[in-house]
Amino acid sequence: MDDKSEGVNKAVNLFNNGYNCSQSVVCAYCEELGISHEMGKRIASGFGGGLGGLRRTCGALTGAIIIAGLKHGSYDPTDIILKREYYQIIKDIEQEFSIKFSTSICKDLLKKSKAHFEASPMARTEEYYATRPCAVFVAYASEILESYLTDSKIKNN
Repeated sequence: MDDKSEGVNKAVNLFNNGYNCSQSVVCAYCEELGISHEMGKRIASGFGGGLGGLRRTCGALTGAIIIAGLKHGSYDPTDIILKREYYQIIKDIEQEFSIKFSTSICKDLLKKSKAHFEASPMARTEEYYATRPCAVFVAYASEILESYLTDSKIKNN
């Protein structure tokens, strides 16, 4: 039996069924936050491929940050202390991801794995999944997210 959490497994399964990396992470957790699967899919739709295929920040990581924000990002915009604390959590999430993979940039993650990639979405074929490391990034971003959600590292606002 896989020792990963239900959320991590759900995120990877979503990715392996055609969702982009960001949608996979968001949709794995949105319903527990009272957001429909459809709304989660729509919220994260533009972040796949490192921001719409631009290969910038990894979409799995942005998906984790979206969920962290939906769960705990409601703070008074004039409360600079709470805003700084929340931003530090986001920086910590990004740093954990970057330490594990030496970067959080989609293009660099794919180059390191020697995966073929384009700016436009590619067909999800067996070959795509066999050569694409993105399920690993989806899983790890979900693991990081869960540690911040369950360990109360993010204050409830």
